[in-house]
Amino acid sequence: MAKDFELITLEEFARRMGVSRSTVFSWLSKRLIKEGKLVIRIDKTIRFVWSLEALATLSRPESGKEESPDFTNGTKVSQVNLDY
Repeated sequence: MAKDFELITLEEFARRMGVSRSTVFSWLSKRLIKEGKLVIRIDKTIRFVWSLEALATLSRPESGKEESPDFTNGTKVSQVNLDY
């Protein structure tokens, strides 16, 4: 049976997304990545859900919003490698 998701560290999430740790922290502080959907926080430990469904929420606009957030901050971001 194949896994539907995987829990990964902040560092691994940043690496797979092709951004720095500080960019991920910026997304968290701006609530572009929401806890409960992609992020699980226990005390000071942060884990990210890595799955096709969860990652699709990054590119889908939420209800009531005109467009999805710009995660690139004006910079080119490498394509996400989903072959993990």
